[in-house]
Amino acid sequence: MDAQELKKLIARGRTQVRAELGQRPPPAVPVGEPLDLVGLLQGSWVSTGQGWNLIALPFAQGRPPLRLLMNQYSETLQFALADTGIPNRGIEPEAAAGDEDQFINALGYTQRISQVDAADAPSTDLKGGAGKPIHFEPGLVLQTLNHVPTGPGGERLNLARLATIPHGDSVLAMGFAEQFEGPPTIGPENALPQRVPAALDSPYMAPYAHFEANRFRGTVPTSATGFPGFFASNANAILQFATPCGRVRRTTVLHFDTGFSSGGVLNIPFVTREANAAEMRATFWIMELEPSCPTLPPTFVMQYSQTVMLDFFDSPTEPGKKIRWPHVSINTLRRV
Repeated sequence: MDAQELKKLIARGRTQVRAELGQRPPPAVPVGEPLDLVGLLQGSWVSTGQGWNLIALPFAQGRPPLRLLMNQYSETLQFALADTGIPNRGIEPEAAAGDEDQFINALGYTQRISQVDAADAPSTDLKGGAGKPIHFEPGLVLQTLNHVPTGPGGERLNLARLATIPHGDSVLAMGFAEQFEGPPTIGPENALPQRVPAALDSPYMAPYAHFEANRFRGTVPTSATGFPGFFASNANAILQFATPCGRVRRTTVLHFDTGFSSGGVLNIPFVTREANAAEMRATFWIMELEPSCPTLPPTFVMQYSQTVMLDFFDSPTEPGKKIRWPHVSINTLRRV
């Protein structure tokens, strides 16, 4: 018996064993499946001082006991192909032959953020200075190729983002993509707290009122024409200012939300008790720019706006609920 005949005999034996055990052989893994729009993420994205973040934090010495922290930051965000055709095995008796299983493509990513400048209200010595590492996040972006759920607006939720951060938080957000010609229209983002009196002169709003009147500029000089500064009532104002509107040939938008389908946030006990991270939503705008010379390849700029809802302190307006504090991060990055 030669080696080829031996291989055939072993394969027949495995099939027979599976049949006796009531199992089926695994279907062939699809090959050559495109990454579609999510493939545009691949590569390294960098910004130098173009990132902005605001977060409300419990602060025992404050009256009320919270402070609002503003950061200007630099970021490196790297995406690389992890695997394609990853099988999730299924047993649906109603499925068509060969469609019992789900298949997934995956990009791995690493996000590193360091502080450029910071300010807080009330003012403290806790904010640190330039170069301070303030965020590290490894994760995955998945593209599901079949068995795709439907979102609340009828969207095909064929994307997912899995993220973990060393504060003790783990995130799963389902998502979808869309693409259109020309630049994006980025709407405002209200990052004022929810479930509190809306007036800026209420005690809970005092730190926000400070930055509404004194918008955070970081290291951007006051001579910068049109720069809106960073402030909570429209945390996307800097993104709107920085969008390269005149040169955008095509825009790809990726939406992620823990409120879609089976998404959610899990936290370690301390985080859950003290400042529970309850929800996350994020939008990425990937813009293909018109090249300055027709013979050059296109360049890409990516902007994002991400909001994490933190719940702490009892709400004075909605008994039984916590005040909801939006933690917003925005940035403009270039692929290098």
